[in-house]
Amino acid sequence: MAIKGLSSTVAMKGNDIVLSLDIYGVIGDSWGDGITAKAVRDILKGAPEAKAIEVSINSPGGVCADGVAIYNQLKAHGAKITVYVDGEAASAASVVAMAGDEIVMREGTLIMIHNCLWFAGGHKDDVGKAAAVMAQTDSAMAGIYAKRTGLDESEVAALMDAETWMFGQEAVDAGFADRVEGEALELVACADASKVRDDYTNIPNEIKILLEKPPVKTQANDKQGGLDDARIQEGGSNVEYKDLTLEQLKAERPDLVESAKGEIELPDVDAAKEAALKAERERVAAIRAEAKELRLIEDGDRMEADGVTADAALLELRAKALDAYKAEGPENPGADGEEAPKPKSDDRLVARAKEIAAEKKIHFNDALCIAFEEGK
Repeated sequence: MAIKGLSSTVAMKGNDIVLSLDIYGVIGDSWGDGITAKAVRDILKGAPEAKAIEVSINSPGGVCADGVAIYNQLKAHGAKITVYVDGEAASAASVVAMAGDEIVMREGTLIMIHNCLWFAGGHKDDVGKAAAVMAQTDSAMAGIYAKRTGLDESEVAALMDAETWMFGQEAVDAGFADRVEGEALELVACADASKVRDDYTNIPNEIKILLEKPPVKTQANDKQGGLDDARIQEGGSNVEYKDLTLEQLKAERPDLVESAKGEIELPDVDAAKEAALKAERERVAAIRAEAKELRLIEDGDRMEADGVTADAALLELRAKALDAYKAEGPENPGADGEEAPKPKSDDRLVARAKEIAAEKKIHFNDALCIAFEEGK
């Protein structure tokens, strides 16, 4: 099921599998169709081999618990995390942003941190319990911010109390980001933002002006897929534009997809993703199996991490094993501590490999590996 504002792609960049994750909407489902921690978890579980994750954020925030959960899921994945703030990372979305090993602010973008908001009712004891939970939640968020920025938790708490809004360079100077780059996207890109922003009390005037501007579909946010539901002026009338992923289009307008099949070839994104993951699994499995068989685990780990192809890794591992075989013979002693059987001479090993290659019509290196196994 497609989640509004949440999308992902998996691609090979060089020798690494890279997961791109776009968070362009309200965090959590308290406002209806927000981006939940479960949805993000499912995406991360589907890309365990990813060496890097690039997270693009344009969100007014939402449910704190979901924000913290997404933060922890990203940190636990093990990949290098780069976070790009494309518009705003406010409230719970700013917590998600702190998962980045590197946090990049697009020019003109912002981060906002504040204390959590909660609507409580009931007896005084109920309200008191809610206040205690809120205090614990604020403390937990302050700890996350402090860990990323290097600030004391008391300093962070003061910034949260003041509902602090930071543009790009301000966020960098305060330690909430690492650098500013590129062109900013429109802050109004999230159509559901008003549902969350209505609860904010300290929005600076310059930001209010930006938020009240009519959205404009620019080349930058069009490239990023940033406008969920934007309206622009064209010929004096309002024209509605809605950016959809292919999967969303299939779900919402299957008739259009079906009619277009005869005219254009639609890419099968899921198939491409699965093919890339399958190829990577096969590469890793082949290297690990050969490294284990030849007792060269560390060499196998290095080749796996360096992205060496399976064929190249097998040749290198076998060559190293042969060199060790020539120099030392079998590593394991015989039964009961007896001297291990003497290895065949190099000439006999090579001669046997040539026989196997001729008989089986296989590459000499493969035959050499078989001969090596026979001689153990």
